[in-house]
Amino acid sequence: MKFLKLLQDEVIKYKFLLKPFLLLCTIYGLGIVSIIRANFNYIDDLGRVYNAYRGWSNWSRYISEYFSIIIHTDRLLMDISPLPQIIAILFLALASVILIYIFSNDEKISYWSIFAVVPLGLCPYFLECLSYKFDSPYMALSILASVLPFLFLKYGNKAFFITSFMGCMVMCMTYQASSGIYVLIALFLAAKKFNEGTRYFEIVKYSFLAYVSSLIIFRMAFMRKLNSYVTTDTAGTSDLLPTIINNIKTYFTLIYGDFNKVWLVLIALVVVVFIYVFINSSVKNKFQSFILAIILLVCGAVLSYGGYILLKHPLFAPRGMYGIGAFLAILNVYIAVTAKINVTKTVCVLLSWCFFVFSFAYGNALAEQKRYTDFRINLLINDLNDVKSESVLEMQLDGNIGKAPTITNRLEKRYPIIKRIIPSTLGGGGWVWNEYYLYHYFKLPDIKQHIDTKKEDFRKYNLPLVVNSRYHDIKADDKHILVKFK
Repeated sequence: MKFLKLLQDEVIKYKFLLKPFLLLCTIYGLGIVSIIRANFNYIDDLGRVYNAYRGWSNWSRYISEYFSIIIHTDRLLMDISPLPQIIAILFLALASVILIYIFSNDEKISYWSIFAVVPLGLCPYFLECLSYKFDSPYMALSILASVLPFLFLKYGNKAFFITSFMGCMVMCMTYQASSGIYVLIALFLAAKKFNEGTRYFEIVKYSFLAYVSSLIIFRMAFMRKLNSYVTTDTAGTSDLLPTIINNIKTYFTLIYGDFNKVWLVLIALVVVVFIYVFINSSVKNKFQSFILAIILLVCGAVLSYGGYILLKHPLFAPRGMYGIGAFLAILNVYIAVTAKINVTKTVCVLLSWCFFVFSFAYGNALAEQKRYTDFRINLLINDLNDVKSESVLEMQLDGNIGKAPTITNRLEKRYPIIKRIIPSTLGGGGWVWNEYYLYHYFKLPDIKQHIDTKKEDFRKYNLPLVVNSRYHDIKADDKHILVKFK
């Protein structure tokens, strides 16, 4: 009873966070309303909606594996969207409020700070995570687990170390793409304390010990080795430096290519404003503060990719790169809580606004891609009726329908990242999710998927042309069907 009373008292102390928490829930909720409206089964969602499997333990995401049973109230997962995405929003809003508080350490949280932290949840890369109907809450939980331990700094080094260790373990067992966020917060928080002339070494020491020890224990005792489109193998001593350099180069090349020019300009302005605010608020030598700010920016940008920089073949999909959003959110929050002139905070709000607006465009693009895919599938199925056979036919797809015309006409040109976060939905090429929707969500009597194109490629056969339409050609005999998309 004493423990419960103590816990209740501690929770009451943070009641001032309720209002900003609800406001951020509203902002994030509005940000993904078009994604929810699209009702788009995003990549793995296709398999989970159809087969109701979990499968996260294969990726060492054990908390995701078992937490999903609680959320779905069953070992077999049913489509209960948008509930998982709503839970993800709650986790993100809580993580965002805590992030603001640990940098401001003030019960009065300003609207500037609330708007500034938005890139943490609505970074264009994390929008891909929020598109998953099944995975999204655990991806968001990994962010919350990375932020939450810093609330315990005020309770002493032991409490901070224990909660940090546990938080990092939770992160590892939910979604490892968040592996850079804890380090970023520790780095910038320690620098802020140093700049203010207060104690900072404990943050560096205990956060480093907790982070490294948790990753080592996770890797040795819990991590399952993978060698598919990504690998868990780290580079050896001889090729460690070239691997890190190559991963960092690829990471920033992709970010530069994905981001809209306006976003890049605003990010550059945020960096400049951060340097100004960092120097202006320092009690240290101005030149020393300038050098520290540059080191912080370089190290922070690199570390935002987390432990992936050490892997031989890391994940470069957008859902693995949202650490850059956390990095931008930390810069924004630092400026919002430190700057004395509101004009310097405006650039942070503008960047958040750009990401907020883009989330609507992205959700609507998902809806268009779904509509276009259904249209092409309906045409194909109607034309397949002209293929007659007394036996079961194997079908192979060649080519791809690409993106919906409304996406390629203008949206891709203005927002290059759209090319990577709108997935391929119908076509050949060997990627399982390219063909999954067609073969599993529509009844195709007497037709089955041809899987092993390396062993037998129908394109090598001189199959007679059965259908020649504006959208596809169908060639077939009494055993094979080859569909070539135009």
